[in-house]
Amino acid sequence: MCSFTLTADEATYTQQKWYEKICKNGDVFPHNESIIKLLAKMGFKEEGRLKQHYFHQGEFKDVLIYSLTRDEYRQLIVNN
Repeated sequence: MCSFTLTADEATYTQQKWYEKICKNGDVFPHNESIIKLLAKMGFKEEGRLKQHYFHQGEFKDVLIYSLTRDEYRQLIVNN
């Protein structure tokens, strides 16, 4: 088990980096329920579906697109 402590500034920085990383990788396979739940918990909204976007393991797969605008992110920070 891993344990660590972050200062408020470090926690904010870490949260911002998570948001930046997920924003850059905002496409999710529909069967990846754990990531979809995480994105929803973090305030991301499903924006659309790219049908048969990837060819993976011998078949075409849909991809869900999630986004969080800068204003939405700032509002989340203010409310939390």
